[in-house]
Amino acid sequence: MLFNKWNSIIGPLQGKVYIKQIHENVILLSVTHPCWAQELLMMSNMLKRKINKVIGYDTIKEIRFSYQSFVNHELKKETLLPDNSLSDTQLSLLSSSMTNQETDALNEIREQELQDIFKKFYATCKKKQIQSHKST
Repeated sequence: MLFNKWNSIIGPLQGKVYIKQIHENVILLSVTHPCWAQELLMMSNMLKRKINKVIGYDTIKEIRFSYQSFVNHELKKETLLPDNSLSDTQLSLLSSSMTNQETDALNEIREQELQDIFKKFYATCKKKQIQSHKST
């Protein structure tokens, strides 16, 4: 089930992050570049919550990352967000709801493209969170 829903979990980072192994309560993710491991480490709590939500219970307690040089998938511009892309206004509103810690973490990212992807990833997560609250 987790493998089938991975693209919806990882959102705009699909093609950059793959499930390599799950053992007991640890998931090992493979990334296409070492900088992804570093940046995702800062977001590991959010990733754990999303993964455990899909699984249905809190089984994943730790996320580890590995760099696989042979994994060489190009992220196409059209895959940055799913078809229900956020408008610039929506993205701005959702991004403004970030905590100071989240904003500081994003501002630490020097590569603008990577920073933009993480902003969209955050906004996509927020949008899904809002939609799930509306449906309940």
